[in-house]
Amino acid sequence: MNNDLAVLPSHDNLDKEIYIEQPEGFKLPRKENKVWRLCKALYSLKQAGLSWWYTMTKSMLALGFKRCKSDAGVYYYHDKKTKALVIAIVYVDDVCFIGTKGSLLLNELKQKFMARWECRDLGETTEFLGMYISHDRKNRKIFIDQCEYLEKVLARFNVATNPTHTLLPSEFSFKPNEKQCDPKFHQKYQQLVGSLMYLMIGSRPDIGFAVVKLAQQMANPSNDHYRVGLHLCRYLLVTRRYWLVYNGLSNESLVVYSDSDWGQDHEHRKSTTGYFTMLAQEITSWLSCKQKSVALSSTEAEYMVLSDCSCQLVWTSNLLCEIGFDIPVPHLVGISSVTLKIGLFHLLVTDCFMCRVVIVGRYKYKWLRRNLLRVCNEFPLLFYILLTQHTSIVITLDHSSGAPTQCKKKGPNILTSDITMSEMQ
Repeated sequence: MNNDLAVLPSHDNLDKEIYIEQPEGFKLPRKENKVWRLCKALYSLKQAGLSWWYTMTKSMLALGFKRCKSDAGVYYYHDKKTKALVIAIVYVDDVCFIGTKGSLLLNELKQKFMARWECRDLGETTEFLGMYISHDRKNRKIFIDQCEYLEKVLARFNVATNPTHTLLPSEFSFKPNEKQCDPKFHQKYQQLVGSLMYLMIGSRPDIGFAVVKLAQQMANPSNDHYRVGLHLCRYLLVTRRYWLVYNGLSNESLVVYSDSDWGQDHEHRKSTTGYFTMLAQEITSWLSCKQKSVALSSTEAEYMVLSDCSCQLVWTSNLLCEIGFDIPVPHLVGISSVTLKIGLFHLLVTDCFMCRVVIVGRYKYKWLRRNLLRVCNEFPLLFYILLTQHTSIVITLDHSSGAPTQCKKKGPNILTSDITMSEMQ
C-alpha cells in the first residue's frame, strides 16, 4: 500500500538556533538590520532533511514501529501475538507499507498513520519513486520496470531509429576532451547522462558500466562522448521491454557475483569494480565503478572487489535479518583467474600473503581490506566460491515484445565478455 504525504518538511520544528535576514517586502521599519529566528524548517535549509527524519521517526515509534539500524528509511512492526510483519519504507514524502494482502494489522497501522499525517491513500502500490510494480500472485512473482520513463527519455533525445544490440560502439575508447566544451552542449550532455543514470539506478543494471563511463566525462564532454550516449539510447530502444522479475517460489538465498577488469582505465590505469547481488533469482543491487587506487596486479584488483562486495553482502544480510527474515548463509561468488584463486587462498589461510609495500598509506589500505575478508571468512556471514576459469560478468536480460521476462542464468551486464559458471569450487 502506498501513501503520498501532503505535509511539507517546513512543518518541522527546529531544535537549533538558526537566523535569516529579513526577506524583501517584510522588513520592519527602522529595524532593517535585525534578523529573524527560524522556528520551522525550510526546504532550502541544510537541517531540513534531518529535522524531517526526526519528526517521522518519532511518529513511527509512537505507532509501535521500530527503526531499522541498517537503513534509516525502513521501519518494521512485529505483532507479538500473530507474528505478523509490516514494513514501512519512507522516502521524503512517499511512504510504502508492505505486508500480507488483506492483513487487518496492515490496514490498522495504515489508518493510524493517516490519522497522524495529512496524506493521500493511493491504494495498492503500483508505482514507487518512478518504478512501476506489478504482480503475478498465482506464480508469486513481482515485476519492476521503468518502461514509461524510458519512452519519455527516448522521445526527449529524438531516438526512434537505428536500434542496436550493443551497449557501446565496438573498439571505442573513452579519451578526455582536450578542448573546452560549449556551456549549452555541456548542459545537454549532463541531461542525457542524468536521464540514463536514473534508469540504471532504478531497474537497468545492464547499462551500469556504460553509464558510469559516460558519467566520468561529465566535467568536459566531447561530441564523441555524446554520440556514445545516443548509441546507448539506441540500445535501450531495442531493450525497452526489459523488466526485473523476482520469483518468490524459488526460495533462493542471497548470492553475490563479483569481478574486476585490471587496469581498464587508459588514462590513470585504475581497475574497474563490478558486482551484483541476487535474491529470488533476480538482481537487487549492483555496482560498476572505477577503483580508488591503482592495483599492481590482477590479484590485487580482484581482492579489492571482494572486500567491497563483502561489505555490501554483510549489509544486505544484516538488513534482512534485522527485519526478521531467516536467511541462510549468503554466497559470494568471485569470478576470477587462477592467480586470484591461489592468492586469495594464501590471503585467507596464512599471514604471509601481504607483500611489503614501501608506501605506508597503501600498505595500511591493503592491510585493512585483508582483515575485512578474514573477519568475513571466520564468522558464518559469507561463503566464498571461486571459479577456476578466467571470466567476466555480463548482464544479459531476456526480451520479448509481450509479457515481461526473467533474467537469464547468465545474469546481468556490468563488465565485459561472457560468463562461464562451470567448475565451481
